[in-house]
Amino acid sequence: MNSNNELLDKVKTELEMLDGNNPNGQSFLKDIINSMFEGELVSQVTCLECKNVSERTEPFLDLSLEFPDRYQITNKNSRIAEDMCHVTVEIDFLSRGEMLAKFTDEESLEGKIYQCDKCNSRRNDKKGSTTKTTIYTEAKKRLLVKKLPHVLRLHLKRFRWSGRLHREKINTHVAFNDVIDMKPFCDLTSLDEYGYEYKLHSVIMHHGKGFGCGHYTAFCWNQEAGNCIIWI
Repeated sequence: MNSNNELLDKVKTELEMLDGNNPNGQSFLKDIINSMFEGELVSQVTCLECKNVSERTEPFLDLSLEFPDRYQITNKNSRIAEDMCHVTVEIDFLSRGEMLAKFTDEESLEGKIYQCDKCNSRRNDKKGSTTKTTIYTEAKKRLLVKKLPHVLRLHLKRFRWSGRLHREKINTHVAFNDVIDMKPFCDLTSLDEYGYEYKLHSVIMHHGKGFGCGHYTAFCWNQEAGNCIIWI
């Protein structure tokens, strides 16, 4: 469940309706959401045979962060953690975060299942080679942020599978800083012209136990009042 995306979809639809009613036929509103919230991820797959790295980019409107494995119900995890989880924490003056680190951690693919373009082209280019057998290799993959948006939205995936058809809420407290440094989670080959730090502006909280029930409240910083305003 992601009410943030539902809200953005509704706002986008209404903006498109306003654009459609524009007598001049000019579009001023339809790109507001994308220009404000859209960033870009890069998926990197590294072949362990030839060390070639292939990349694929995709846009995002928010980053959906999973809780670490110790909070998940699995065959290997007999005791579910209840201690505090962190989006990011400061260690040695650098941002390190359980949830953001899990999102960008390198992951090994199981077995030789990756079809590496470089390995296959190199084999097929050999003189006298008549075989066209596809080569599969071991590989690692990871996600990094390639382009940061003006406004960064983090979605915490608070519902876990506790059975084949049942999901339950993870009620663990999650800690976060007022200022978050995204640099450790970015592809630094694409330097960001706007910087990497974000200041916390608002938090949306889900109240209720079920996946399909409950309600939301929003805590938003008001610059003029100098404090947070609660929206129910």
